[in-house]
Amino acid sequence: MKILIRPRPVATVDAPGQMVMRPATIAIKTRPMRILDFDCEARPLHWIGGDYVSKEITAIAWAWVGEGTAPAYLLGETDPIEMLQRFVEAYNHADLVTGHYIRGYDLPLVSGALTEYQLPPLGKKLSQDTKIDLVRMSGLSKSQESLGSMLGLSYPKVQMNQKKFLSRTA
Repeated sequence: MKILIRPRPVATVDAPGQMVMRPATIAIKTRPMRILDFDCEARPLHWIGGDYVSKEITAIAWAWVGEGTAPAYLLGETDPIEMLQRFVEAYNHADLVTGHYIRGYDLPLVSGALTEYQLPPLGKKLSQDTKIDLVRMSGLSKSQESLGSMLGLSYPKVQMNQKKFLSRTA
């Protein structure tokens, strides 16, 4: 980010009767950006019409980039309004939010839930979407699993589907 600053000159007296205009000194303090990485999971709730099915948030997890903590809130363990309020509190403290397909899925999902529960909407925020912000390409999958493999990440994408989840909880 570039900031153009043109301070107004300040009149100083160098010698008796000699006034000189000098640029003012400006001190700028910066801090590292607080980056919130997050993900939402949802389940279909009910069929509305055509091929549209409403969704209900079942989990929200987030972590501050560079910090070791990662809270996760699950439907059934946490009231949906409390889950949303805690996420919004973290979101409001972030300078930037990041995640996979957050502008296409997660942020609209949270916005819809906030509207449904008559809570204030999310404020504007810088975002980095690991799917939407990729260079335009074709012939390659933009899934987290595929991208992680291509980039040689040491941890694989955890597979999530109904059957695997139900077999683990049985």
